[in-house]
Amino acid sequence: MKPLTTLLVSAGIGLLAIGTAGLLILNQDEPPEIAVPNTGPSRPTRAVEFQLPSLAGRMVKLSDFRGRVVLLNFWATWCPPCREEMPALKSLAHAHKSQGLTVIGISMDQNAAVVKAYAEEAGLDFPLVMGTPKVAAAYGAVGLPTTVIIDREGNAVQGLVGRRSREEFAAVIEPLL
Repeated sequence: MKPLTTLLVSAGIGLLAIGTAGLLILNQDEPPEIAVPNTGPSRPTRAVEFQLPSLAGRMVKLSDFRGRVVLLNFWATWCPPCREEMPALKSLAHAHKSQGLTVIGISMDQNAAVVKAYAEEAGLDFPLVMGTPKVAAAYGAVGLPTTVIIDREGNAVQGLVGRRSREEFAAVIEPLL
């Protein structure tokens, strides 16, 4: 083969391989896992106000929970670690509600009907809202699950990336109650 023909064939095969890999990544049912270390503000920072729709279509604002400790959990139904920590979040929400804790699940799913079906199946009865990339970015939620703890004064005091146990959540929340 002539050098130019060899070069063109090699370039074509390379582009075909890159394009195929790109299509495989884009067509995955689940996004790839993103490994992010645990994070938390070095000092409390003001939590970003948001207004997001609940599964019932009512708008929910962070300021609706002023004066309470808020656990924001960014999650999705397609995320196995997110689903694994839901029983712990439900347990915490019940155990500490009277002490001033509110758990808010911010779903990053695209379809509220899927979230609603999962919530009913799992018996989730704490507030669930449909998140947006803008709100997730404002809270540094680059991987799922990501949890942000907000104190009674409205300051984001701790960020946790990855699945956590009930005991790990409680260790951060209980001193704030």
